[in-house]
Amino acid sequence: GAVLYELISGRPPFLADSPIATARKVVEEMPARLSDAHRDLETICLKCLEKVPARRYGSALAMAEDLERFARGEPIRARPLTMPEALWRWARRRSLAWALWARR
Repeated sequence: GAVLYELISGRPPFLADSPIATARKVVEEMPARLSDAHRDLETICLKCLEKVPARRYGSALAMAEDLERFARGEPIRARPLTMPEALWRWARRRSLAWALWARR
């Protein structure tokens, strides 16, 4: 999660003046939001950095599957879609079907 965060933002999720202060931030604070990142990518990244282990991905495979879904434009499992989001993504993946339906 920390590597993904740095790849997205260009900075580590936790940074302080000393290693002890950095470790304290890791334990006590959540990283800053990734405001420039796509919402789903931010969700995947922050799920990896959750403080409570049960709220993180169960495995690297589960994270990889969500990243693959994101790359394909499909809904990720880390965050359920709202109805407008689901419709928008469906339309983007099936532009011809959407165009034909919209013409009706």
